[in-house]
Amino acid sequence: MNALRQLGYLDSAISVFRNVENRKDEPLLSTLSQYQIYDIFYIEKKFPESIFEARKLVEKYPSHPKAEIALYDIGWANKEMNKQVESSQAFLELIERYPNTDLYSKALYQLGQNSFELKKYSEAIAYWTTLGIKFKPASFKDQDWEKVQLKAVKERQIFEASSARENEASVLELVAKAQVKVGDCYRDLDNYDSAMTSYRKVVTNYSLIPSLVEVTYNKMAAMANEKRGLAEGEKIYRIAIDENFANKELQAKFQYKIADTYQNANQFAKAAEEYEFYSRAYSDVASIINFSVEDAMYLYNVCLYNADKYPEAITGIESYIEKYPESSYLYDLKYIKAVCLFTGKNFDKAELAFKDVIELQPEGPRSVASKVYLGRGMMEAKKEKEAADYFRNLLAEYPGHQANEEMYYFYISACYETKQYDSIPAAFLKMKPGTQYYVSSIIKSAKSFTLQKKYAEGEKFIKKITALADSLKDSTNFKPEAYFSLADLNIATSKFADGVQNLSVVINDPKTNEMLKLQSRYLKGTLLGQLSKYKESIEELEPVLANPTFLERFKPQLANARGRLATAYTKNGQLQKGVDMMNRYISETTDSIEKARYIVALAEVFFEIKNYDKIIPYGEQIVAMGVNDDFLYSRAVYLTATAYNAKNNIDKALGLFKKSVEKYPEMNQDVFFNFCVSLYDMQYFANASLAFNLYVEKYPTAPSAKNAMFFSAYSHYKLGEWDSSVTAFRNFIKKYPEDAYAAESQYNIAEARYNASNFNEAIKEYIDVYTKYPKSDFAAPAVYNEAWANYQLKDMDKMIVPLQKLIKDYPQSPLVAEAQFTVGDYFYNKKDYSKALYEYRTFIEKFPNHIKTEEARSFIKELSQIDAFKDYQKAIIQFDKKNWKQAITELSAIVEKYPETEIAMACEANVGSAYEQLQNPQKALEVFKSIITKYKTNELAAGVVYFAQQHIEWIEGNATAGK
Repeated sequence: MNALRQLGYLDSAISVFRNVENRKDEPLLSTLSQYQIYDIFYIEKKFPESIFEARKLVEKYPSHPKAEIALYDIGWANKEMNKQVESSQAFLELIERYPNTDLYSKALYQLGQNSFELKKYSEAIAYWTTLGIKFKPASFKDQDWEKVQLKAVKERQIFEASSARENEASVLELVAKAQVKVGDCYRDLDNYDSAMTSYRKVVTNYSLIPSLVEVTYNKMAAMANEKRGLAEGEKIYRIAIDENFANKELQAKFQYKIADTYQNANQFAKAAEEYEFYSRAYSDVASIINFSVEDAMYLYNVCLYNADKYPEAITGIESYIEKYPESSYLYDLKYIKAVCLFTGKNFDKAELAFKDVIELQPEGPRSVASKVYLGRGMMEAKKEKEAADYFRNLLAEYPGHQANEEMYYFYISACYETKQYDSIPAAFLKMKPGTQYYVSSIIKSAKSFTLQKKYAEGEKFIKKITALADSLKDSTNFKPEAYFSLADLNIATSKFADGVQNLSVVINDPKTNEMLKLQSRYLKGTLLGQLSKYKESIEELEPVLANPTFLERFKPQLANARGRLATAYTKNGQLQKGVDMMNRYISETTDSIEKARYIVALAEVFFEIKNYDKIIPYGEQIVAMGVNDDFLYSRAVYLTATAYNAKNNIDKALGLFKKSVEKYPEMNQDVFFNFCVSLYDMQYFANASLAFNLYVEKYPTAPSAKNAMFFSAYSHYKLGEWDSSVTAFRNFIKKYPEDAYAAESQYNIAEARYNASNFNEAIKEYIDVYTKYPKSDFAAPAVYNEAWANYQLKDMDKMIVPLQKLIKDYPQSPLVAEAQFTVGDYFYNKKDYSKALYEYRTFIEKFPNHIKTEEARSFIKELSQIDAFKDYQKAIIQFDKKNWKQAITELSAIVEKYPETEIAMACEANVGSAYEQLQNPQKALEVFKSIITKYKTNELAAGVVYFAQQHIEWIEGNATAGK
């Protein structure tokens, strides 16, 4: 039995174990066999089967120790399937039925873990607290602590990872881990004080496990950092240092964490202080924890540099160089010192320092960067022409160097300042799209065309950049700069609408920097004003003029921006200032059309902010005025009708449109239809249906009448009014039988019947879809859904017919894959395995990359073995009955009939074993040697080959011993 299991013949092993389990004379073997059965299923990850068999063991042999293990494994099998509730039920049953079980602590721990994963933190805390109480640390012996100490290599895993089914964690380890996890529960509950209290118990009770103490203090500090700030996290580490006075190595680790935490939080000044303190306080243990004083002082200087403390960094680096003249960090620190001098605008000393770096390692990694800084120094000294020549030569000296992008950037900047515009485009085109310096060079490169008034060339140049920006969505973003450059060209050529569009791209891009966004909003606001889009102009200019950065950095543009905003206020009337202005104009004007314009404009303001109560009186005023302007009148009706709809008064809204249609029928044709569509889009489906019907009544021959009729029907469908939608769709088909919407209407009729659970009627309607409209996009879905309507009627035989039709008549439909697989399932469930095999193989052939392909392959493999396995089960009975000759005959027949199956390999091994039992070692050797010859290169037969080799050695060994 175990041999079969070891050989991988798990089905055969299970079969044999079942035979043993069914015996009445060997209760111990029966129990162990049942254990082996469920364990095989567990190892094969067939967890439902494993649970079923383990449950049999528990119920049939409740007093055997394996019953306890079985319940524990049921808990783990459910856990493997992410069924934490069922898992917990099994663990609870274990400790309730077997209160003295050795698995008690593990089960209790896993109950807490399951609750934790389900975010049932109170339950998790209760379980883990109970574990701590029941197996409290005081009850452990010294050797228990020693065992944990011996596991120092994996201590972090012990206290961080979940237990596993075969986990050998001691009770002490579980208790320790449980206490940490209680703290984790409170952490996830955002209960800071309780989490800290729980973690504090860990460091108090388990001081003999240093790595646990270290991990727990790190958790405490991390939580303090997140919830209370870095200072509070530092306080935790300070306490940890004080409490571990006897363990200086651990103290050093905590000091390092303090410095590292501040560095990772970009608080470089504070990090520098902590690294410096580490180097003074823990120099004697620094090498033991693999963080030397030399390393600490290097990071100290790096942090000073990152903290912009350039004088201190320079001093620190000079001291470091004197103390560690052979340090591997020397080269980097000299470079950092040079950068500090440059950033601090001490250009003369910086020049000498960079030259020192170059001299130290002429081919070193910092050499070229140092040379770039030398060129930048020329630009800082206002020697742009000299800088342009310098960078041109540097680019020639280092073609293809990684610093080329930076060189090109400064070369372009130098050419721009010296008005060498013709040299800029060629240099820009050599830069790599998406790099930092490429982005920074776009605007000046594009502007070079405008400054030369080469507008056509400039537009072509910039549009190539915008097209590239659009195509490289996942690269470093340079879309804002590209579209800003295009807008700048639009302004130069008076294409204001295009400019607004391109500036909108810049403003709406989340990666646009603040300065560019401010500049773009200012330009967009001014352009909108020139385009008489005053409302939009206000929306752009108001926040710009309220921004302190704009007020400080764009002073030359302030006067123009404020003038544009004042104009927009006067003509738009959106804000209270504008409303007051508009009311004044309304009261002052005597021209009815002009008055109507102000009133409608004021209604538009309230429409934008959805203040429908304010809209209605203004709109009704226009209607009462009977203004002789079709646009103003129709616009007022639209706004007022929309307001009435929002106030749930569709009758008033439609009444207004009836009047408007009579007064201005031509203007209102599109206005009314747009109103209907807006109701539908806002999901006022009942009102939309009424409005569409009225539209069809008023404009029966309009091009939009057809759409109005269709969407009226669809409104009923959206509301779940299935019968009404069916009637409306039928009316549409009757009036427009050849229209493209006719097929969709018929399909929706079928869907409505299906949704109403009227499956017989749905089937008829689906048939009408693909019968009347066989070439429409809805034909294939109709055939497919017809099948599922039959499924709902539990008529599986009828279900298969439309699926087969779909496969045959609509091979390009995306639904064919599901249909093909379902057909295979149908024959599988009918136990017609040959047809199921055919359908699954067809599925794989047609859809090799489908999500269900692997599932189909597994079914094929299973079905291919079924017949062979049936014969094998019959033959193995003879083997079990020790009818060796008959077993040989039947097993050999299987080998001949199914030579390519894995079963055939097992049969051959059993034939050899049968010859052994018949005391025919020569024949047995012949069989076993044949197995090795046939299968020695077959990876699947490794177990069988090993089995044969072992038996050959045994037979030949016995023969030698006999001599």
